[in-house]
Amino acid sequence: MMKMLNVLIVTIMMLGSCAQEKMNKYVAESYEISYPEKWVKQAKPNMVLFLSPQKNKTDFFQENVNVMLQDLSSQPMTLEEYTDLTKQQVTQALGASAIISLKDMNFAGQKAKEMIYNMPKNPMAGRNFNLKLRQIWFVKENKAYLFTYTAEKDEYENYLEVAKQTIDSFKLTH
Repeated sequence: MMKMLNVLIVTIMMLGSCAQEKMNKYVAESYEISYPEKWVKQAKPNMVLFLSPQKNKTDFFQENVNVMLQDLSSQPMTLEEYTDLTKQQVTQALGASAIISLKDMNFAGQKAKEMIYNMPKNPMAGRNFNLKLRQIWFVKENKAYLFTYTAEKDEYENYLEVAKQTIDSFKLTH
């Protein structure tokens, strides 16, 4: 009986941890992506940003996910060339030790790269934030699609699943 109760408790806990947030859909010219209903959307040309709600009045950094499209038609690049450039920019700005990982992956049906790195003591809005970023990118038809999840280092794991859910919802529409 006790074993059965333990199995039931573990099952309930697992189901609860798998619960997904209610999502809204953002539709752009060539893609769509879903984001948490409680997050704020800010759309700009070639970019959309989704900001987490502030936890309280002293929460000065809003964790976020953004999608940016970069037109590469004036300087076409392969995925490897774009990766080299991105890695070089991060290394020059933050040092090679900032990069935690860089790996190949498949994303939205495309060969892609994922890089996770730290941005220590980044002065934003007059405050120093220790940030951790997860970026995924791929290149298709002279466009780079760049997805970035940015969080305070201490909050990174707390928002990681919802950030993954958002990024993984991305679909090319043509």
